[in-house]
Amino acid sequence: GVADHFEDKVFFVPLASLADPELVLPTLVQALDLSDRSTESLLGKVQSTLGNKHLLLLLDNFEQVLDASPVVVELLGACPRLKIMVTSREALHVHGEHQFHVPPLGIADPANLPTIETMKSIPAIALFTERAQAVKPDFTLTEQNAMPVAAICTQLDGLPLAIELAAAHIRLLSPREMQTRLDNRLLLLTGGPRNLPPRQRTLRAAIDWSYNLLKKEEQTLFTRLGVFVGGCTLAAAEAVCINKEEQGFNLQEGIESLLDKNLVKREEGADGDSWFTMLELIHEYALERLQASGEEEEIRGLHSAYYVVLTDRGEGELKGSAQKAWLDRLEQEHANIRSALTWLLSGHTSLALRLSGTMSIFWHFRSHPKEGVRWLKDALAAAGRDIPALERARALHALSLLSRDKGNHKESIAWSEESLALYREA
Repeated sequence: GVADHFEDKVFFVPLASLADPELVLPTLVQALDLSDRSTESLLGKVQSTLGNKHLLLLLDNFEQVLDASPVVVELLGACPRLKIMVTSREALHVHGEHQFHVPPLGIADPANLPTIETMKSIPAIALFTERAQAVKPDFTLTEQNAMPVAAICTQLDGLPLAIELAAAHIRLLSPREMQTRLDNRLLLLTGGPRNLPPRQRTLRAAIDWSYNLLKKEEQTLFTRLGVFVGGCTLAAAEAVCINKEEQGFNLQEGIESLLDKNLVKREEGADGDSWFTMLELIHEYALERLQASGEEEEIRGLHSAYYVVLTDRGEGELKGSAQKAWLDRLEQEHANIRSALTWLLSGHTSLALRLSGTMSIFWHFRSHPKEGVRWLKDALAAAGRDIPALERARALHALSLLSRDKGNHKESIAWSEESLALYREA
């Protein structure tokens, strides 16, 4: 596309097969069709050959050979009309570098779809349609399949490789059938063309490629971050992902490294502080790694303990001047709290009762009474009668409040009377 802008052409230099930074210069010499038999250094040869030429070097997949970054700087310094474009899953962090983050493709909201003609021009849907037609020429976007196609592209985060792999299954599955099978996206998204590199034939292989580039400590951090649902704060990551034996590990540097490699994204949280998230496909992969790591129970225990403490604090704050800020904060953390409750109900019922009790004020103010009643009933049933009277009284009082919010006054009165009797007894 830009070849006409460069007097001396564009050279594409694929580096994906390299693992040794020392091989970058020989690969560059080969791409430029230069002889390497002279006594001149390879860097000197490339510099003297390029000299004042006006050309573009495209260095593709630089992430495995980042230690060769000084070569890029030296070439640019010696060749004034040279331009270099680098694709990499991690920034080079050298002087003069301009970073451009390639975003996912634009998607459509399945709940608010535009016209079919408008949908055809939405990038993710256009790619799905194009790739589906490559294997099933009569495939077209219709009123019947528009919603599931939009939902598929949304569930795949607008990632081009994921969309291509999904569309390849259109011969076997209709868009609606495909949508129902995306609960485990990493299993479905396979079968890329044989002429592609192995890392692009399945989505798992593509993410494996990035994961294997991480240092061991970064792999551990990435895996443990899989316990969070919908994202987390830096404080939450620190409390859950770093154990006592690893206090020497710099969590902030670890998160920055994952941000560099686009395995984690930073957004602004409810209170303006950093909120770290993963694309859903990446999160699914991290969670798989956590489940296979042998430390899932420990990490889920730390995760749940953090949210028990957070909501204990929040319960008091919700009754004061910081109520709005804490309602917003708990709304942001709601998915994590649900996850913690689910885990606690499997064997830590007293903590489940405590957490659901402290969340009752939030559920009351943010109009989640139905959900709150369900969690409290489940926690009370799991705990049975073998809990201190005050704990049960407190949970019943919360249940009464939320039942009233639902308009179930008869049940609300019954819970209140039982709660009051336990308080008096205690």
